[in-house]
This record gives sequence, structure tokens and C-alpha cells, in this order.
Amino acid sequence: MNAPQTESPDTESLIHEADKTVSISSPSIVSSLNFEINRLQDDFQDSDQTPPGTQTHTTRDYKPSPLQARLDPYVYEEEEADSVTDTASVKDDGYSDSCSLYADSEQSVTESLDSSVMKYQYENGRRYHNYRAGRYMLPNDEWEQDRMDMLHHLFLMLTGERLFECPLTDNPQKVLDLGTGTGNWAIDFGDLFPSAEVWGSDLSPIQPDFVPPNVKFEIDDIEDDWLWPKDNFDLIHCRTLVGSIKDWRKLIRTSLEHIKPGGYMEIQECDVCNPLSPDGRVPLAWAHYNELLREASVLCGSRLDVTQELKGLMEEVGFVDVQEIVYPVPHGPWSRDKHMKEIGKWSLHVFNLGTEAFALAPFTRVLGMKVEEADAIIKAATDEIMDHQRNRFYINTHFIYGRKPDRAVAVESSSDSPHLQGEHGDSLLYDVSLEGSFPALYHPSG
Repeated sequence: MNAPQTESPDTESLIHEADKTVSISSPSIVSSLNFEINRLQDDFQDSDQTPPGTQTHTTRDYKPSPLQARLDPYVYEEEEADSVTDTASVKDDGYSDSCSLYADSEQSVTESLDSSVMKYQYENGRRYHNYRAGRYMLPNDEWEQDRMDMLHHLFLMLTGERLFECPLTDNPQKVLDLGTGTGNWAIDFGDLFPSAEVWGSDLSPIQPDFVPPNVKFEIDDIEDDWLWPKDNFDLIHCRTLVGSIKDWRKLIRTSLEHIKPGGYMEIQECDVCNPLSPDGRVPLAWAHYNELLREASVLCGSRLDVTQELKGLMEEVGFVDVQEIVYPVPHGPWSRDKHMKEIGKWSLHVFNLGTEAFALAPFTRVLGMKVEEADAIIKAATDEIMDHQRNRFYINTHFIYGRKPDRAVAVESSSDSPHLQGEHGDSLLYDVSLEGSFPALYHPSG
């Protein structure tokens, strides 16, 4: 396999400008993740050393990862027993209304859920959603919820604690979060805008009960027909849905129909299957893992390699003033820049937990591998990720947003936008270099 190359001629120089600093303010610690953050920072007191193998343990209860459980039969027996006893019921991941600070809030999860929706399916030591079973390939167990929580904090670190990049009105009234997961983004948005009505939609009922009174969750398939009124939302947000959407054009078009004139859609996605390196070299096991993952996603009809096409799809469907901001995310604390080093620590943990979560079901269900074969590929890729001093690579994370045009006003470029536009109205990408200054601009085509 040919070694992947950097996206632009400037990438290497951006990465090695070690005397520059990233001018994003260092974010404060998210209160709900204090415990996880303190533990991660303790683990990385010496960032030049490879983190110990225990980093694959969940941050909630220090249990082994599912991969470790399968490789250790004694641990696996205990984990399997826990899974069997938990199959018929849904675990309470939040707080009851009786102890909530928002005691007067309404029921935050759709009340008409069928009992089957609240059950889960178990496969190869991981727990998956039961509603529209198989529709979404990633698990929804505690390991995955930990990953979602850490990923949310990682995104806040990238943006300087901004939940969105679009120039949204100061008084949004209705907001929809597609594929809300554990609901972190929706909850934070509800706290930030207490007058807004915020909805989060997902296939899995894994959201907490302890939420602001203006935040509600529903269990639904966002690729089905929507029951929401059209011209309804000020903002529709979605994050890390590549690999779970079969028809992105339809989803973006449906979002456009349900956004108010002048409202925004914002998509935040990682370029998952496109690892990059300062020297153009990506480790063999990690490259092999990504190629198999890409192949499986194409075969099942929910592509993982679609991130770089989303901006064009938004423009084709009818959004205007479409902008794209790109943040490179290093794997591991190998950057000499303090802020990017901290981002790398979090990224290492996110991808360590995600390597199996992304691949296990696609490898076994779609590619027909035995679980032992899948485990071997996943373990080899994980070992290369953890050896971050020898294998220095990163992926790009894309923030793409566009505005629904006003009915009575001709489409014009947004001169008031806080983000720059390139010549002829083409949006430029913001690239926060791994060791350089913010912003550095380049065209997506190089």
C-alpha cells in the first residue's frame, strides 16, 4: 500500500514551527469530567513516555476494555456474566428527577418508548442499540460513553470552548442535535442558552436524566421522515456521524427544509480514514486497519470516508455562505506546543477507546472475520497508536456550516461573517498547525 501523503505542501512546515504557539485560549476543565481529566493528566506526567497498557481501561470503573476481556478468558467470564444479567434492562446512566437541581423539568426522554427500545443487544463483549438493530455499527456501552464524553471535551479544546463555529443569532429559540449520543453538546447548549428549546435525537437511550429544563431527548432514526415542522430550527447540529449515515445528501436536504430562513446547519466531523503524518508515513498496521474500515463502511452503505465531500453537498443542496474550518488533531502528546500536546493526550485516549468500537462490528458483520482475526488487527493498530513517540500522525477535524437563504433576499456572500472567504467566494480552511500560529489558511484542494 502506498504511504499516505500530507494534504498540502505547507503541512510539514506548519508542524515543525516549534517556536510558535497556538492562539486558542486554554479551556477550563469541564466539570462533569473532572475525575477523568485528573486521572489522564496523572497518567501523562511524563508525556515523552508511552502511556501504560492500562489506558485501554474505562475511566468509570477501571474495568478492562472489551478487547482485553476477550484476550483474558478469566476476565472475559466475569464480563460475560455481567452482560447476561444486564440484557433485559437498561442501565440508569443519569440521576433521578428527585435529586435533580432541575426538579421542575419535564420528562427529558420520549415517554412513548416501546420496551424493546430500552433493551440492548450484546455481541463479542460489546453492547449495541436494539432500536433499528444493526443500523448503527458502534456500541453504546460504558466504554463508548466514556469515549463520547472525552471526545466532547476534545472538541471544546479545539475550538476554545465554542460549541459551534457558525455566526448564530444571540437568541436562538429552537435547536436540534442529530445523533446526540450521551447528550453532552445538547446539554451544554441548553445551559448556554436557557431560553432556547433544545432537542437531541439518537437511536440509543443513553442520555442522562439530569439535564436543564429546556433540553429534551427523543429516540428516533434521523434518516426516517421527520415529524418536525418545516422552517422550524435556528440551528441543526450534528457531530461524528460519518459511518452511520447512508444518504448524506438526503439528511442535509431534510435539515435545510426544517431550518428557519437565515438559520444554520453545522456539521463537525473527523476525517476518520485519512491519517496523516509530518513525513508522509503512516504505520503499516494502522494504515491496514483504516483501509479495512473504509472498505467495510463502503460495503454496508454508510461511508466513513465522506468528510471531505460534505461542504460540497451543503452547497449543492442549497445552503449559502458555506464555510469550512479544519483543525489537525495529533495522536499523542508528541507536539512541542503546550496546547497541542494537551489535545494529543485526549486524542490518544479517544482513539484508544475508539479503535475497537469503530471496527469490531464492521470487521465481523460486514467483512466476515472471526472475532480472533478482528482482535489481532485491532490490537496491532492500537499498539501503533500508543507508540506515539515513534509513530507521529494526526487526522483533520472539519467544522462545516452553512446558512439557509432568506426567502425574499437574493443569495449574497456574507461580508459580515467573522470567518474569512477566499477569492470568488470560495471558503478557505482554517488550519491550526500542530506547532504553529492560528490561523493558517489553505485551500482544500491544495
